[in-house]
Amino acid sequence: MVMGPDQANRRSARLRATLAAVLLVVVTLGVAVVADRRPTPAPDDPAATPASVRFAVIGDFGADNSHEADVAAMVTLDDPDFVVTVGDNAYGATGQDDAVGQYYHPFIGAYGGAHGAGSPTNRFFPALGNHDINDGGGLADYLSFYTLPGAGITSLHPSGNERYYDVVQGPVHLFFVNSDPSEPSGRTAASAQATWLRTGLAASPSPWNVVVFHHAAYSSSSSHGSTAALQWPFEAWGADLVLNGHDHTYERITRDDDGDGQTLTYVVDGLGGQAPYGFGAPVLGSQVRYNADYGALFVDATTTTLTAAFETVGGATPDTFTLTAPADGHIEGTVTDAAGDPVVGAMVHAVDYRADPPVIRGDLTDATGHYDVAVPAPDAYAVGVLDPTGTSAFEYHQDNPGIDPADDVDVAPGASVTVDVQLSGSPQAPGALTGTVTGGGGPVAGAWVTVMDAGGTPRSAVVTDAAGQFTVPGLAPGEYRMVVVDPAGTFRWEYFDDGAGWPDADPVTITAGATVTA
Repeated sequence: MVMGPDQANRRSARLRATLAAVLLVVVTLGVAVVADRRPTPAPDDPAATPASVRFAVIGDFGADNSHEADVAAMVTLDDPDFVVTVGDNAYGATGQDDAVGQYYHPFIGAYGGAHGAGSPTNRFFPALGNHDINDGGGLADYLSFYTLPGAGITSLHPSGNERYYDVVQGPVHLFFVNSDPSEPSGRTAASAQATWLRTGLAASPSPWNVVVFHHAAYSSSSSHGSTAALQWPFEAWGADLVLNGHDHTYERITRDDDGDGQTLTYVVDGLGGQAPYGFGAPVLGSQVRYNADYGALFVDATTTTLTAAFETVGGATPDTFTLTAPADGHIEGTVTDAAGDPVVGAMVHAVDYRADPPVIRGDLTDATGHYDVAVPAPDAYAVGVLDPTGTSAFEYHQDNPGIDPADDVDVAPGASVTVDVQLSGSPQAPGALTGTVTGGGGPVAGAWVTVMDAGGTPRSAVVTDAAGQFTVPGLAPGEYRMVVVDPAGTFRWEYFDDGAGWPDADPVTITAGATVTA
């Protein structure tokens, strides 16, 4: 919401509230006439999906041999909600149907192979491996065999192709990356594919964000080992778990790559059917290494915990681990005017402006001027307040007109920090901007519309009414950018017009006596 041009490269973090809305605004100083344009219907609300799921993770399995058959039998008997692969689904001359469909067709949606009935809904989500691309029928066979993510499957961040894609299943948001060097969108941290992942992670409303790809970012195997090109800043971008393959081993690695004191878990899961590899020297953060038997990783995820166990076909469980989602913190307090009286209906923003895109949560003050904003923690936030009466200009705690000099409020998980704000009473500018927010085929009520000046400082903000309409007061002549956020998390957030970030935002210029179309 408040990322200025000089903030584009600051630390990334997850945005929990998201919106997909499109505005077409015709503006004059103090008066605005609006023509609406409705966007493509928004994706399904992830809150409507199950609160818990169980899934299996297999890798380097498409050998069409007895070991693959044993792992497939174990997975099928368990009957998880869905299956994830970390690549190398088929080897040699064996096509995807004989290498995968023969063993996992009960999970595959739109299955048209020769080995039995498929699943009414797709429950099989693969990542591309180097053997899927280079062996047998290659990428063409892979793309023709699967329909990804599948009809009726929630995807909040479509890529426009099936080489890399995203899937939401219950509380888990999975991002499948193509780690092969042949990927047209690139595989470095600065590539178009990485940008897709970064923006998707930042905008994900899910409790768990899991990144899946083939070539292991970190591995102690003596065969392939770590892949430096895939050592992206996943932790800083908001990932909770990274799943890899390529090395035919099982290994769990934990790393604190962004130095925040929290670790990110990486798992190499390549014992799905092909002959195991050996180990070399342990990489930094290696916790568990195993290569004595074939198996699969089984994951149980709720909104608060993610528990995983690697189970072998011989009945052993070499590793189990549990991740716990951090509890939100709270910023609460009372907003009063210059005379000390409570301000009713004031919009209170808590903003992590260092994030890219920024994290924003908000609340409206009640009849006593009280507010309570739940925020992801641990983190630091600037607290901004808009006076709906128009008496006072938008300001940050304490009495700051812009976000850069604002006092940071540090919030710990589960903690509540009190921030009382007394507005200064400095007058608002006379200009206003009026418009309508639509999404999913109709008006979006309760959306937060914030207008920023050319430097990225919020100058005013409002909430849309039941008809999706808004009027943003307090604007002087000048150039502005708008961002729209749905606090309910039903839609993606975005800058006007269809922008994913500050560099993509279209400026709206307000000039006295002139009409400007944006």
